[in-house]
Amino acid sequence: MAWLGETGVYLVAMISGFADVDAITLSLASMAGKDLGIHTAVNGIIIAAIVNTLFKTILALLIAGQQVLWKLLPVALAASVTGGISLFWI
Repeated sequence: MAWLGETGVYLVAMISGFADVDAITLSLASMAGKDLGIHTAVNGIIIAAIVNTLFKTILALLIAGQQVLWKLLPVALAASVTGGISLFWI
């Protein structure tokens, strides 16, 4: 936070989203309102969740194939778009 500010938080959230959302969620939630603004913490959590959802959708394609992708893609895109839109309202 001291070096890159909000951009650094969002970058770390994006990178963390590739692996798991739990750790970044707990970290940002505990920092919210103290060392970090609540708005920044919420946006970081949403970014991590979007990246995690899209990454796992790609993994499903690679592991299970296109048949599973077409069942999963509408839900994953709806969740990601909704999360993306919420970044502008929070």
